[in-house]
Amino acid sequence: MKKRVLAVLCICVMLSMTQVAMAANKELAYAEAHSQLDSGAELPSQSIYVGIEPTWTNTSDIALAMSLSNGRVSWSGRIQGHPGTSSIVATYTLERMNTNGSWSHVNSWPNLRASSSILTSSGNVLGSSGAFRLTVVTTVTRNGHNETIRHSIERRL
Repeated sequence: MKKRVLAVLCICVMLSMTQVAMAANKELAYAEAHSQLDSGAELPSQSIYVGIEPTWTNTSDIALAMSLSNGRVSWSGRIQGHPGTSSIVATYTLERMNTNGSWSHVNSWPNLRASSSILTSSGNVLGSSGAFRLTVVTTVTRNGHNETIRHSIERRL
């Protein structure tokens, strides 16, 4: 009896270790796929979903990126709706962290529009190194229903 209990316990431990290894591999793949976004490279055509991701009704993906180069803070974003999306409207806001930890408005790009299922946007402003936050507020319309989402990233550039 003791041998059976010990065998079952060993199998459970091995299975749990397999799950940890698989999760670590998926997280590594996710980090590698999105390292392009952090470096300011062009956004990939598809995103990899791993772990906990938001689930939206009309929106299949939101990807944001920022970089600092030659004294300019550049950003890019892609919003993708599910099939049947008729319009996407987005406003992007760039903020910089103050020394006291609060955020100051740098610039906004309001009412960027697409009448298809993908809206790709980009912009840049003069800037120096520091902590920045890029926020997008978007409304995605699909089958007559609106979905409004607020999504942001923070980066030290």
